[in-house]
Amino acid sequence: HAYEMLISHFDYYFFSENCSYHLLSLLEVAFPDKPLTEEFEMWTIPVDTIRKLDEHKLSKPPRFVPSSIRTLRARQKDLSQGDVNLSLQALRTDLGSIHALLNQKSPAEQAAILDLLSDYERYNRLKTDPSAKGSSPREIAILSRRSKLGIKSTTPLAQQPTSSPDIGHGTSRVGLQYHHNREGSNITEVSFRPAYHDFRDPSAGFDDKAAIEMGLISVAHDSDADKFFLKQLTLISIESLEPRGSFFKPISWHTNIQWQRPHANARHQFSFNVGAGTATQSNPTSPVFFVFAEADFIHNTGLRDRSQLQYGASLGAQWEAIPGLRTGIETNLRQQLNGESYSVITEAWAGLAISDQWSVNVDIAAEKQEYTSSNTRLTLGLRSYF
Repeated sequence: HAYEMLISHFDYYFFSENCSYHLLSLLEVAFPDKPLTEEFEMWTIPVDTIRKLDEHKLSKPPRFVPSSIRTLRARQKDLSQGDVNLSLQALRTDLGSIHALLNQKSPAEQAAILDLLSDYERYNRLKTDPSAKGSSPREIAILSRRSKLGIKSTTPLAQQPTSSPDIGHGTSRVGLQYHHNREGSNITEVSFRPAYHDFRDPSAGFDDKAAIEMGLISVAHDSDADKFFLKQLTLISIESLEPRGSFFKPISWHTNIQWQRPHANARHQFSFNVGAGTATQSNPTSPVFFVFAEADFIHNTGLRDRSQLQYGASLGAQWEAIPGLRTGIETNLRQQLNGESYSVITEAWAGLAISDQWSVNVDIAAEKQEYTSSNTRLTLGLRSYF
């Protein structure tokens, strides 16, 4: 059947009928009594398809296979800083620039350096062209010298995640939050998020450097105004905090599209945000520090300029000092382009996983905006995942 499908055509939908969904439909041919795709109508998240296979007893225990980047980082970790610097010199110039220095090292040390270089060159070539075949001239030069050492290469021991992705929290979430503002308003909020994960959710089984939310909606009650209102609608929010290192220098970034209403008597504000910057982390258990340049498009009928462009910056840190307890602090500064509107918001937060599918959250935020007095907000929340 897989061979027959070679001439077939599929409409690909990122959220619903994606590659993971079509793999389930292929497996249904082998197991026609298993309704694998029936529960995936509106969205299909790959880890949920794995859980579905496990539910029908069609999967074996997971096996960890390190990515190329994890393997390269493991090789780098096994080298001294001097040997790392030597490798970086070869990458910046060519292998010939370090021939003399390599000759001064033992065969085992040479092998470790050359293995790192050949793995990096292969990774870099395939990242540019995944279908590339053969070897580049730089790879051939490295492998040629490596082959003369007569030492067998060893596979580095890459650090394995503490939890498999399929045992993380459920990808859907409902939440209950209570907001107390120093200005007097007290708001109770109920939210629902179809998918997927943010940094304040339990991190077990998830990448602690990436967060994706889609379709979050919340309804709230303002006790002072005695009104129910739509508080927030987030179409999509993506954030990537990838620390930079000696070999890999990724750009951290985030974006979100959402409508928000802080209280019942306020106007809804549409915002489209993009930000890019850098992140750094000294070791896997230390805080991640980041700084972003920001740009926003805002539309709010309650503002003097209903539609406006804003620019600014954000900086902060995130840390999971104790497993299950994530904390963070962040400051956001915005200024209207060619205008007077501005805002300064500083927020500290903590999320504590009290079980696999429950967490409690605390937020404290201080903000100052044009034509308003400073305000402090305390938020207490309870989240359930399924």
